[in-house]
Amino acid sequence: MAQRLAVLIDGENIGAEHAAALLAEIALRGEIAVRRLYGDFSGARLQQWTIAAKEYGLELHQHNANGGCKNASDIALVIDAMDLLHKRQYQGFGIVSSDSDFTRLAARIREEGCSVFGFGRRNTPQSFRLACTEFVCTDDLASAPRVFGKRHAATPLLTDVVRLLADAKGWAPLSEVGQQLLTRKPNYKIAFGHAKLIAIVRETLAFDVNHEGTHIRLKPEQKVRLAG
Repeated sequence: MAQRLAVLIDGENIGAEHAAALLAEIALRGEIAVRRLYGDFSGARLQQWTIAAKEYGLELHQHNANGGCKNASDIALVIDAMDLLHKRQYQGFGIVSSDSDFTRLAARIREEGCSVFGFGRRNTPQSFRLACTEFVCTDDLASAPRVFGKRHAATPLLTDVVRLLADAKGWAPLSEVGQQLLTRKPNYKIAFGHAKLIAIVRETLAFDVNHEGTHIRLKPEQKVRLAG
């Protein structure tokens, strides 16, 4: 059984452009049971995170920065992390920040026997990196293709669904493919790193897409490969 993970994101410290790749990477390590995003979302500065929260099911935790406490979000994240830790329901924590202030938090969680997966920028202090069970650089995630080995992780599932829904010429409606995927793998957008299904399809390089972008089919060379 996959370990249950609590993911806590410092929205003040990490950009929303990493959301898809970040959650996809975390999903490789277990089931994301908690996904919380911390910051001051009252202004325009974190607007992209507000949009990403809706797309990826992140729970917003609003903490105003105008109350004189610049670290309000950080403090709230630490408090929540300790509350979740004491519930004993999670085997691992994902801490998304480049802030060395979370070094002691990571160490404390590991003292309780839980894994800590840290995610931050390339300039993240060594102290936080070493306190984590594993640290992943978000700069690398942004440019890394979501391909594992010689086949994209989404290809087998997509192939199965397309074959089920295909007409006589092999075309399957993209909308129906999406519905089937939601039934079989509700978190598929997070697992495969994109908010839009068509982006996942195109990234696999295994399917043709019609001009309107409404139907897809398995490429001929993929049929031969699978048959062999």
